[in-house]
Amino acid sequence: MVVVAAYSDAATVRLLLSTNVPVLRIPEFTSFADIKRNTMTLASAIGEEERGAEVLARMQQRLDAVANAVKDQPKPRVLYYSPSGSAAGIGTLSDETITLAGGFNVIRETGLKGSSLISQELAIALQPEVILLDIWGTTNGDPAAVNTMLQDPAWRGVPAVKQGRGYVVNAAIATTCSPFRVIGVETIAHLLHPNHVAARSSDAEEVAKWL
Repeated sequence: MVVVAAYSDAATVRLLLSTNVPVLRIPEFTSFADIKRNTMTLASAIGEEERGAEVLARMQQRLDAVANAVKDQPKPRVLYYSPSGSAAGIGTLSDETITLAGGFNVIRETGLKGSSLISQELAIALQPEVILLDIWGTTNGDPAAVNTMLQDPAWRGVPAVKQGRGYVVNAAIATTCSPFRVIGVETIAHLLHPNHVAARSSDAEEVAKWL
């Protein structure tokens, strides 16, 4: 079986179908509700409904633990940003991840929906208290990326820069559309509320717990 997404190359999908390879298409993954539905769809397709339900129960248990830890805490203003200028807007899984981690996504103030390109001027004007840099290919973070932003005079007056709260997040975990996304929530919750949410083990160790 091959699992494809809505954005998968149409020609490739047609080629797969012509060879009689079973293809499962996952249409939406913009919320944790989508993750739950897609997980059970896949579990049903391979005859592992019980295992799928078990994975989702474990995911929900960990989400609930984060919610309990941050429920009475102030919500830092968070900008989820990438060097390309892309930011997570309303209706994205990243927006929900920030909310579940106990933060407020500053892009909500712009009304922008989905993943949007924003100018550096707008990013600065939103005055985030925490900046999460999404850089694909990093595993333990790239301090150079953070330092570049912290040293840029344009960002000097931003609260996140003043307080040294710019972080690189492992995009493979923080943006996955699988139940592993809960690890991203825990990671960001720790960055936002270090005194209330404990740091995790390495991503590899966390993933291994689910296998």
